[in-house]
Amino acid sequence: MNPFRIVLSIVIVNAAGIALRYYGLDTYFIFLGFRFHLSCLLPFVILMNGENLKLLSESFRKPRFRKKFVPLFLVIFSLAVTVAALYLLKKIEPGDPDYFYEFGLSSIFDFPLYIVWNFPQLCCLFLTLSIISRINKLAYVNVFFGLILLFGYELIPFNSAFHPADAAAMLLLSLTASLFVTKLQNIYWFAVIVFSSVWSIILLFGSSSGTLINIFFAREYSSWDGFLNISKELSDYVVPSFFLILLVISTVYLFFLRQTGTNFPDKK
Repeated sequence: MNPFRIVLSIVIVNAAGIALRYYGLDTYFIFLGFRFHLSCLLPFVILMNGENLKLLSESFRKPRFRKKFVPLFLVIFSLAVTVAALYLLKKIEPGDPDYFYEFGLSSIFDFPLYIVWNFPQLCCLFLTLSIISRINKLAYVNVFFGLILLFGYELIPFNSAFHPADAAAMLLLSLTASLFVTKLQNIYWFAVIVFSSVWSIILLFGSSSGTLINIFFAREYSSWDGFLNISKELSDYVVPSFFLILLVISTVYLFFLRQTGTNFPDKK
């Protein structure tokens, strides 16, 4: 892949994303329930050619890492550690959010539907990142900076204050997602981990981001208070802490796979 097309796709995405946000327009659209974020779909379209279609087909048919279910437990365990730590510190209590049944409980039952609705755009993102990873031998670094360059404009504070916690969460999630692109190299687990980690942390602790709520949940809502209330002094640190725990646990898991040589793609 010509690096010029990769640079061009990043420039076009940022120009379009900044323009849309400046005028208060959404950076995503929903078609027949399927969610498509600008940064997932547009680079995929720009970079698509015969060779990359073959790469996408191989990603579906022959994922490198094929162990079952273990990656999902990384998210569950990270959530458990986060909640347990807050409980031991006595900084958490059950919440009483609006739309408890309509949004909260229904979202649990609708989880399979939400992940299906997000799967196509996450597949587009996985292919884009796979292409970016091949620019040079620094695959992990390429993917990490690719994610930041593709989604960083979402943090630009046009009509609101800049939140360092949101930037930290994006950085940590990007580090974790980069592991699943370059190490496990499994399009299915990439989609599941990225979606379920964001979905679960929002469901538990809430979010005021209409974009995240509409993409990962229902488009009828613009905010959600969460099932759990956190003390004010720690509220800004919970989401980044969760993603840090997920990153550490994922790194330890991948290190264990490398040491044992069990179904690890890079092991020779």
